[in-house]
Amino acid sequence: MFVGATIARYRVLEKLGAGGMGEVYRAHDNDLDRDVAVKLLLPEGDSDAASVERFIREARAASALNHPHIVTIFEAGQVDGTHFIVMELVRGRTFRALIGQPAGVNILRDLGSQVAKALAAAHAAGIVHRDIKPENIMVRDDGYVKVLDFGVARLMPRGSEDSTLHGVADTVSRAVVGTLRYMSPEQASNSVVDTATDVFSLGLVLYELATGLHPFEANTAYGVLDAILSKTPAPPGRLNPQLPEEINALILRMLDKDFWNRPDASEVAAALATAPELVPSTLVRVASDRRTVGREAERAALRMAFEQAAAGRGLMVCIAGEPGIGKSTLAEDFLSEVSDSGVACLVARGRCSERLAGTEAYLPVLDALHNLLRGQDGSGVADLLRTTAPLWHAQMAPPDSEEISAPLPPNRSGGQDRLIRQLMAFLDSAARTQPLVLFFDDVHWVDLSTVDLINYVASQFDHVAILIVITYRPEELLQQGHPFLRIKQDLQARGRCRELTLNFLTYSDVEAYLRLEFPDHQFPDTFASLIHDKTEGNPLFMVDVLRYLRDRGVLTKQEGRWTSSQAVPDIARSLPESVRSMIQRKIDGLEEDDRRLLLTASVQGYEFDAAVVANSSSEMRHPGFQIAQM
Repeated sequence: MFVGATIARYRVLEKLGAGGMGEVYRAHDNDLDRDVAVKLLLPEGDSDAASVERFIREARAASALNHPHIVTIFEAGQVDGTHFIVMELVRGRTFRALIGQPAGVNILRDLGSQVAKALAAAHAAGIVHRDIKPENIMVRDDGYVKVLDFGVARLMPRGSEDSTLHGVADTVSRAVVGTLRYMSPEQASNSVVDTATDVFSLGLVLYELATGLHPFEANTAYGVLDAILSKTPAPPGRLNPQLPEEINALILRMLDKDFWNRPDASEVAAALATAPELVPSTLVRVASDRRTVGREAERAALRMAFEQAAAGRGLMVCIAGEPGIGKSTLAEDFLSEVSDSGVACLVARGRCSERLAGTEAYLPVLDALHNLLRGQDGSGVADLLRTTAPLWHAQMAPPDSEEISAPLPPNRSGGQDRLIRQLMAFLDSAARTQPLVLFFDDVHWVDLSTVDLINYVASQFDHVAILIVITYRPEELLQQGHPFLRIKQDLQARGRCRELTLNFLTYSDVEAYLRLEFPDHQFPDTFASLIHDKTEGNPLFMVDVLRYLRDRGVLTKQEGRWTSSQAVPDIARSLPESVRSMIQRKIDGLEEDDRRLLLTASVQGYEFDAAVVANSSSEMRHPGFQIAQM
């Protein structure tokens, strides 16, 4: 409702997100000619004194802090009854997007220490955040962390003693605030809350980054609270054997029920900064432990492509398929196989952002370069990047470096040409001693500048040892009329690109997966056929259904062997309801526009074309359609 409006001197451009209290927009500062983020209190909150007080508290708390890892507040005010906060625009992704990623362990060391430094600065200023969670921590595209949302923070009055000491009752609030899944035991029990509560919440975040799991997971909100108050979490190192013992012990100390036993934020920052760093090859071996089946032909094609690239004739391989079909899994398994083979090889992973959807130039390329610099040969790569591509190296400078991170030149004419030439010089030099694999995931969200760069790199394939592996959803590219399609087709015509289209798993694949996931099982002979029929061989759906049956005790382990507690006909009768429930839960989490898309698809029929659905859904927004529904 605010897009296009001008608030004070800020012209609102687009909505970035929303929470329970406010909405955040990208806006342009007309006086200083820069983009900023503007947080607006929701209209219903303007009339609520508590909401207004919390909104103002956020501005005061954050503006009282001057720290590179805490979002900068520029201004706060009220215009025509609307309260607003203007802050720096952070371009990147939240920690939520990082959980479960292959580089999760290194994130603890590289990014977790930055969060701890921010909290240490806040605590030194007498401020407790009280709502540390993955959604309130952003990492910029250059690896720089920003802590956001001080809306429930408390400013602890300073007395004659250090107000940051644990357990100082007269300097804290006993109000139960924060996000339930990331509350400390003190918050959950409505007890004294001080700086130690932020350390506990950060411990929860680090645990998730290290293992991909919440340490106090439960089926209900009350179950989570009970676990936080009474359960001892499994050591994260047990779930991730690659986790250094130093980090394993640190996280457990941070999650101690007794706040006196927790380290303070500055200790956490120091411990993380000095912890051993894991190289990507180690993390790849963790990923290779996934239970995957089928795709033998596709795996063979990827191996042949790598051999061709290693021989000095570059190639691009596109892995195409619908969501959940296993594109990223296939690519990661292939990279794991290359790493485990002992062949010297550089691997750079870059992921396209769904949230930014192609609006950020070169985002996956910057991500890939950052991945390379964190690798085993990171120092050598950094020296080579500095020499051959100084514009790109400036973007990779670490946050505490004295080197200034200059903005990339404009993505047009000579500026873009210079960027592309420099990066090609770096890639060419890097691939002279060992083959280089560039993996770009989810290219249906790629920006146009990266498409141009990929096209230029592919034009040099005749003399470089580079393999580009790309995953994408064909329907989304077709719907957008994305320029990448034309480039891909041109490269295919010239023999520089091969496409692997993934199909559903076969019955034999399902059987193989059951043998891997449930070794020595004694399931009925027709069970695999039932699972294949009900899921149609969709890998993601198959895993969900089997997890559903296992969690509900239909598949159980007795005397060391997996068996079924129900006959196949009984499972068949109950499974459709189970499937519908899982689908309904996913639907309930969709926005209204996405539900319109599903409704449009259901009108077209059991099989539908994404482009037709997109055109039809736009018509559904017309007032005439709404009237016809009534």
